[in-house]
Amino acid sequence: MTISQEKNQRTRPTGERENIMDTQNTIKLLRLTEVAERLDVSMPTVRRLVKDGRIKSIRVGRVIRVRPIDLESYIQTSIKVAGQATNLTGGGDQA
Repeated sequence: MTISQEKNQRTRPTGERENIMDTQNTIKLLRLTEVAERLDVSMPTVRRLVKDGRIKSIRVGRVIRVRPIDLESYIQTSIKVAGQATNLTGGGDQA
């Protein structure tokens, strides 16, 4: 990529830059607000899930991003199977 192409990419609106990135087979990282929207939960809930390590995340400078595959993994581990919830807290049913 030439310097002028880099400059043009930086000056384009965000939507255009995302389209360019998608055509180059790169992974679009999700913002926490996007994760909250997809899960239909609040931002504090998403932050807690990330802080607890239940949703894997990537820190890029001062911001946190989530790979779509990590969000999908969290969703899959949270699915109830045959009426039983997957144990996400590490504890177990103790009688």
